[in-house]
Amino acid sequence: MKFYEILARHYDDIFPLSLPAAAFLAESLEPGAKVLDAACGTGTYAIALAGKGFQTVGVDIDESMVAIAEAKAVLLDADADFIVSDMMDIDLVCTDEMDLIFCIGNSLVHLKDRQQVLDFIRTCYGLLKSGGRLILQIINYDRILDESITSLPTIEVKDKDITFVRNYKLDPDTMKIEFRSKLRVGSEEVGSSVMLLPLRMSELEEMLESAGFKSIESFGGFDGSAWDNSKLPLVMRAIKA
Repeated sequence: MKFYEILARHYDDIFPLSLPAAAFLAESLEPGAKVLDAACGTGTYAIALAGKGFQTVGVDIDESMVAIAEAKAVLLDADADFIVSDMMDIDLVCTDEMDLIFCIGNSLVHLKDRQQVLDFIRTCYGLLKSGGRLILQIINYDRILDESITSLPTIEVKDKDITFVRNYKLDPDTMKIEFRSKLRVGSEEVGSSVMLLPLRMSELEEMLESAGFKSIESFGGFDGSAWDNSKLPLVMRAIKA
């Protein structure tokens, strides 16, 4: 079985809903607002926002993730739609203007290069209503690069006998990071290796400005704390002019 199929089965145990994150995403949205979750995984946040009365759509390229998201939406009677699609094609599968688009969980850095990241941000700008917001969340790669960090904290879910190990290795030739992960569930163990773009905060800020966004803010987490190089997350919020 593929790594991501196994990860999908245990995704909600490894990455449970963060109430501060859900509150941050919902901030200032009007009832009935239209929301798009790009790279939605198992739909945790799209479903949470649907429960707050917003019209939500989740898009993910992984069929097993979307299947779980759809099943959860039915189980929870959540008015959320889910689509299997590359996040680069959100403008092809979502035709409505959005009040909020978000891409969290470090998904953005899985894109192949910086041009693709910029293209995605521009697509988001085109899909948003005037005054609509884009929220991005990735790892703070300023800290990863500046401190030569080679691993992220291991995630353990002891009551489910789950361990998720995450290691980083910088390729000095491409300046990409090899993300090597190992997931153990009971006696079953699978691994994965993917290349990531270590985007600095200033790079993302420049891309957002280039796409036309205004009021660009950087945070050290979904608690709304100020960003600095000691924090592990980077959250950015920008408004369409």
